[in-house]
Amino acid sequence: MENTKIVACIDQSTYSAYVTDYAAWIANSIKQPLELLHIGDCPVPSSQIDVNKKTPRRVLLNTYYERALATGIDPSLVEIHEEYGYFKDKIIEYEANIELLILGRRGEDTQKHQEIIGNSLTQIIRTLHKPILTIAEEFKAPQNSMLAFSGSNISKRLVQYLAEKKLFSSIPLYLVMSGKQTEGRQEELNWAHKTLEQAGYKVISSFILGGGNIEDTVIRTVQEQCIDILFMGAFENHSLYNMIFGSKTVDLLKYLNIPILHMH
Repeated sequence: MENTKIVACIDQSTYSAYVTDYAAWIANSIKQPLELLHIGDCPVPSSQIDVNKKTPRRVLLNTYYERALATGIDPSLVEIHEEYGYFKDKIIEYEANIELLILGRRGEDTQKHQEIIGNSLTQIIRTLHKPILTIAEEFKAPQNSMLAFSGSNISKRLVQYLAEKKLFSSIPLYLVMSGKQTEGRQEELNWAHKTLEQAGYKVISSFILGGGNIEDTVIRTVQEQCIDILFMGAFENHSLYNMIFGSKTVDLLKYLNIPILHMH
């Protein structure tokens, strides 16, 4: 869709600095407009918002605007925006304008508790039908990436999205499929490999086997390969579907501190 943008959600948590750095880096890489968005937690009619008033929230946004510019991004690509309302509702209203949503793994209320994932994050992952990148640590230029591929329609959409946008296409991409290697599943993996390779990715594809559940297998593979960023779709009719939309989402987000790009 035309006129879509990368939307980075900013609040008063320390994660906003990490979100800004990743968002600016990605926006500059693919030359996509970037909006730094803050959503106040008290509903206020838009007619009552004074965009010229230097509120603490506006000062906060200006601070991260300057931080984004310090990365070297073209200033014409960056804008700031302030909304008031309920976070989930406002993000859903924004959906048509979002190319990629970037969020901190935790928010203002949970940043001091490593074992807690923000409620807004899990709600958004369940609701939004756009790619969502969640950030847990300070910016590190990725040296490699991994795509956990199932062959589902959603995971194929994720492959096509990456191929179109060429996100992180300059670094090696580990394309992995969990479970038993069959002729049909090999064909699906070959399709994903070819699609990404033709888009310019350096792809290393393989099947991965695990004695435990898929969550453990993904975590183990990420750790063994020292992966810097993980791409995942919701695996339909598969236990990983429950991981993305159920309680195991929280477990994965807690155990892996690397950026994770989700697609629903």
